[in-house]
Amino acid sequence: VRAQAIKRLEASTVVNLLFSDEDEIVIAAIERTSILNDKTVVDRFLELALDHGETTAVRTEALLALSKQALSDPETLVPLFMDEVADVAYEAARTLRFHVGNAAVRRAYEELLASSTDDGLSELAEAALFGVVSTKPYSKKRPASVEEWVKRVGDGGEVSRGQRVFRTTQVMCTHCHAVDGGGKNLGPDLGGIAQSVAREQIIRSILRPSESFPPQYQAWNIYTTDGKVHQGLQIDHLSKGAMLLYTLENENRRFEADEVKDYEASPYSLMPQGLENTMTVSELRDLVAYLSSLN
Repeated sequence: VRAQAIKRLEASTVVNLLFSDEDEIVIAAIERTSILNDKTVVDRFLELALDHGETTAVRTEALLALSKQALSDPETLVPLFMDEVADVAYEAARTLRFHVGNAAVRRAYEELLASSTDDGLSELAEAALFGVVSTKPYSKKRPASVEEWVKRVGDGGEVSRGQRVFRTTQVMCTHCHAVDGGGKNLGPDLGGIAQSVAREQIIRSILRPSESFPPQYQAWNIYTTDGKVHQGLQIDHLSKGAMLLYTLENENRRFEADEVKDYEASPYSLMPQGLENTMTVSELRDLVAYLSSLN
């Protein structure tokens, strides 16, 4: 209950809870304060990530939070590539891909790519060095069709890793979807999705989001007289020709009649095409494993 409450408090008011003795409280505080650009907070994240005495859950949560920060010394995390805890190594490799311009970090990725026998870590190193959709000769072949993707990620994966992929800045699932009280409401709440949607359908929904979506999540476009296009959900007609749209910024916006040039239902889902191109194959497999666990 306390951990859930932390998610609803002002981030600046829970900084002290980063020093709690209770893991669940620390994890909730890390998630809540990850939006702050504060040296004390970042230093605490680094301390937690590097502390081998902390639990895997705390260390990986700290690394996820660090992926959202501008690190002055990212090479500090390089030793975690070889951490004895696999999840920590994965999260460090995912976090530092945003800092590949640092010479020490780049060398570490090159060494990881050359020496790692773990496909997931190799993919993360390759993604950092050359981009997720790599054309390098030694690149592991990525699926070229929906059917190939279903075959490659149709089983297996690590639920805990997938839960973190769900919350990464490059995939941004939480920008539209909520799970367990965290996230937004622009898309369907995914808590319990596995009760009614099979794993293969989850994969297909990620790969081809516009092929099928609930009517209540029909996307709308409003074209305004200033030449802009505004997208969102649940368009409502108000008095005197005004319109109300729940926008991509997760807020209700009112458009007066003299602002609206035209409007239409979009043939496309608000969920973007090409999400698979923001992830390695292993990351997508882990994400699907996590979504398939939400009963």
